Amino acid sequence: MARTVGSNATDTRRRILDSATEVFAEHGYSGASMRDIAERLGITKAGLYYHFASKEELLDGLIRPVLQKMRDFADAAEAGHYPTRQFLREFLDLIIDGVPALQPLFMDPGARAAIKERYDPMDLGRRIEAALTDGADPDRALRVQFVLGGIRSLVIGHKFRAHGEAYGPHGHPAAAGPATLTDAEREVIVDAALAGLGEGGLA
Repeated sequence: MARTVGSNATDTRRRILDSATEVFAEHGYSGASMRDIAERLGITKAGLYYHFASKEELLDGLIRPVLQKMRDFADAAEAGHYPTRQFLREFLDLIIDGVPALQPLFMDPGARAAIKERYDPMDLGRRIEAALTDGADPDRALRVQFVLGGIRSLVIGHKFRAHGEAYGPHGHPAAAGPATLTDAEREVIVDAALAGLGEGGLA
């Protein structure tokens, strides 16, 4: 079956975004140029500009799908769809499988500043924390911050260890592929997180 023009354009955009992720990781968002991305992909700058008019549009293309996944999770959590264990497992799976592009970008000062100018990702983080916090209990709020922050840090560290150099040649965080945590390992993390919340878990 012949491929459609639309599917070819979608494939090209995906390849451009993948190349942009690599270039941003190697040179930093501020240090990367549209020329660098076009050369990495082997296309002309005109070909790149046909799909993305600016570096900011490329960043949008990377960030929007990630934030939508986080938004969907926050909506479901606020609606009370998850018992605590399922909440923690869904959150862990989201960080490992659903938002890999966001992590190296947030570790890059230039990208982080550009993201904050255009979005409010911290608001999503606050919504997710609030959904797991039991009302006005300050101790519970601190435990939730500790546990969710610990999960994020553990996943980022594991990804970099699993995929070689943590930093590219210019001192910026290197691109990292999906973490290789098994289902059993993820359950161990969930058990530890439950213990951190004071709800059982590890003996």
